[in-house]
Amino acid sequence: MEVSERKKKNERLELVHQALRQLLEERRQKGKHGDEEDDLLLSKLLLQLEMLERDAIAEEIRGVRKQNLVTHRLLSALIVVTLVWQLNEVSLLLMARQKLRNPLKAIGDAVKGLVRGCGGRRLQKQQIETNGLPPVPVPDLTRVDLPPLDLDGRR
Repeated sequence: MEVSERKKKNERLELVHQALRQLLEERRQKGKHGDEEDDLLLSKLLLQLEMLERDAIAEEIRGVRKQNLVTHRLLSALIVVTLVWQLNEVSLLLMARQKLRNPLKAIGDAVKGLVRGCGGRRLQKQQIETNGLPPVPVPDLTRVDLPPLDLDGRR
């Protein structure tokens, strides 16, 4: 139900509740005790109305609790993401600070990395070649007699 529909329903219940209370009060003030069954019926109606009002309040409380749960989970997720982001930023800043303190060492490390990168690739290729599939025997084609090819069209 929408909030406006709930409010309208609650207002109607409240009006009926007030009307029944006024009717009971008027009957008590005038001293009309003719039908005890009528009084009992009015009392039961009032009790049922009060229970309906409590149920409506409980329904609103459940809705608010659900909203709070969703809000708390979203806030927790945002806090975790923010902490991870800030830790990443701090680590980058500390790394940049260290590089700026020792610029010659940073340049030397960069050169070493380039040299290792090129040499490392060669080593990786050699390892792949040596650790790959077992060698396949290839027939020797140097001994095969082939007819001479003449490009001028002569034999």
